[in-house]
Order: sequence, then C-alpha cells, then structure tokens
Amino acid sequence: MYSVDVNLLKDRPGYRQDTTRSSMFGGFSQGPLVLGAAVGGGFLGLTLAALMVLTFLNQRLAAREQELEQQLSALAPDFGQAESLIGQEKQVKAETSALASVFNQVKPWSAMLQDIRDRVPRGLQITSIQQAAPAPSGSPAPSPSPSPSPAPGGSAPAAAPAAGLTIQGKALSFGDINDFVLALQNSPLLEGEATKLTQAQLEESTQATRPLATYQLQSDISDISASELLLELNRKGATGLVTRIQSLKEKGVLKP
Repeated sequence: MYSVDVNLLKDRPGYRQDTTRSSMFGGFSQGPLVLGAAVGGGFLGLTLAALMVLTFLNQRLAAREQELEQQLSALAPDFGQAESLIGQEKQVKAETSALASVFNQVKPWSAMLQDIRDRVPRGLQITSIQQAAPAPSGSPAPSPSPSPSPAPGGSAPAAAPAAGLTIQGKALSFGDINDFVLALQNSPLLEGEATKLTQAQLEESTQATRPLATYQLQSDISDISASELLLELNRKGATGLVTRIQSLKEKGVLKP
C-alpha cells in the first residue's frame, strides 16, 4: 500500500555541498553585473549630458561672436571717422603750437622804442632807428640803404647790418654816447653782446655853440621768448601782448 521513493543520489557524498555551492554562486554572480551596468550607464549619461551642455554653449558663443562681428561691421565707419577727427585734432594742435611759438618770439615795436627811449641820456638824441631783415640762408646779403652824405672832415656812416638794429643820432659828448651803449647792453629786449658802437665822430656845426658828436651803433633783438619777459613788456606798455600770452598759457598752448 505504501511506496517508498529512494533517491540514491542524495546519499552520495558531496551532492548536497555541490548543490549548495551552485546556488550560492548563482545568487552572488548577478549582483556585481547589475551594479556595474548601473554605474556604466550613469557615467554614460553624465558624458552625454556634458556633451549636450558643451554643444549648447558652443552654439551660444558662435551666435554671440557673429553678433559682435555684425556690430563691429556697423561701427567700422564711425571708427574711421573718429580716427580722421583725431588726426585733424593733432594737426590743429601742431599748427596752433607752431603759431604760438612764432607769436612768442614777437617783440612789439612800441615796447622796443619805449625801452630804448627810457635809456637815452639827457645829452643824447636819436635821429633814426632802422631794422634790417636777416638775409635768407645761401643768398647774398641785401644792398645797404642809402647812407647820408659824409660830414665835413669825417667819413660816411657805416652801412646797416644784414640783421638787427641800427641806431643813429647826436650827442653833446662821447661820454653820453658811451653811457647810452652801456644802458642798451643791459636791456633785456636786446642782445647785450651784440650791442656795440660802430662809429662816433665830432661834427662841426655853425648853429651850435659847441661841436656835436654823431654816433652809430648796432644791436640785435633778444631771442628770449616774450613769455619770459612779461613783466618787462608790461612795464613798457605792451599790455595787449602780455594779455594774449597769459591767455595762451592758461589754455595750455604755451608752457608756463
């Protein structure tokens, strides 16, 4: 009535141990594979995401670069106009500086004559003041101006120099002439070393109670700039020039 199943394999040594090992090996072998697949998938996803972000940023940078190039192209005419205006401004400043430099060398004749007049001794008289323009470089000197006839018993006055001032006149004595030359040598508007007496002689005159001494001297206008002589020019009445130079200094055209 009862049947008994007998499995002789279970009774074999090592059967249960092998089965247990097989089941244990099979249970643990699937975990690392799943974990590795998950980690690999995560890294791949991050890589794809980073690639997509970089591609998006590159596209934005390319679009921005194109936009900037268009703006630069639109501003190119303005840049050219600005450079032209800067060049014109530099040219105007150079021309203004050159004109101011020439203007700064001008000495008003009114101030020159007043300075000479202030230095005339009591016994001396000026009959003429002439200024000769300097001869151009490489060209012959200009012909001298017609000179007065020689005084009786004396030689003719010397001709005017190629450049500078020639002053002629009369004096009661040679001492007055000497004092006049020394006074002119101390003038800041004249070159002291270039101021010298070129002729002096006695002139017989029937209308004078005593003989008069005639003289001729030469000098050069000082090369000191007018901006350095403002006080002297102001004292000699050249207030207009002084005002203009001070205005040019305030505007920065002339250096203080």
